[in-house]
Amino acid sequence: MNAFFRTSRVAFFLGALILLGIAVPLPPAWLAGNYSFSVHMGQHLLLQLVIPALILLSLPVSDPAGLEARHVWRPVGWILKRPVITWFLGTGAMWIWHAPALCNAAVRNPTLHEFQSLSLLLLGTAFWWPIVGPFTLQRLPPLLGIVYLFTACLGCTVLGIIITFAPPGLYLATVLPGLLNDWQFTSPVDQRVGGLLMWVPGCLIYICGILGLMARWYGMPEVGMFPAGTPESIS
Repeated sequence: MNAFFRTSRVAFFLGALILLGIAVPLPPAWLAGNYSFSVHMGQHLLLQLVIPALILLSLPVSDPAGLEARHVWRPVGWILKRPVITWFLGTGAMWIWHAPALCNAAVRNPTLHEFQSLSLLLLGTAFWWPIVGPFTLQRLPPLLGIVYLFTACLGCTVLGIIITFAPPGLYLATVLPGLLNDWQFTSPVDQRVGGLLMWVPGCLIYICGILGLMARWYGMPEVGMFPAGTPESIS
């Protein structure tokens, strides 16, 4: 069993590295910043919802006592132990960064775009901490965790609907000529696809988390995503 969890952690870590390599370097980052709003949205989903969860799942289960004694950790630990704050940090980041003025500014300014990506990664980690953080005693009980993820999913859905049906041209996008000519992938279509990515795949990520919590709640066999039991039983 211990070997299984170690292998799972390695797999989660490698998955996080691969997706980080896809989301950040060129050409995807260049494409998101210069041409496609939908690719930009895909980057955001990876950086905030997928990669942070995989990173946390790759960490070994541990006791927070050692970290809590360090003065540097205390402000961060104070935030991470309060799910209401982490919920607003994660959900609020998605809404704030997709306000048209700020989102378009990040497209124009490479420095702001890098800050946007880093903040989404860090705030996404804070969001997932009460669900899959390495300190199991700080994780939310399954029922509260389901409420936590379900309400975040609602927020993601509303934002995705707003973007999907927003007036064309609200977000900057210059579609590649090949896509325009061969697929009729115009800027309005690109914006709607970006909204749909937030709406459907974004919520599917939350639903996967909810299913994992339900599995733990009902005592189903461990599948590697949400370790059940005490730190001693799975370390």
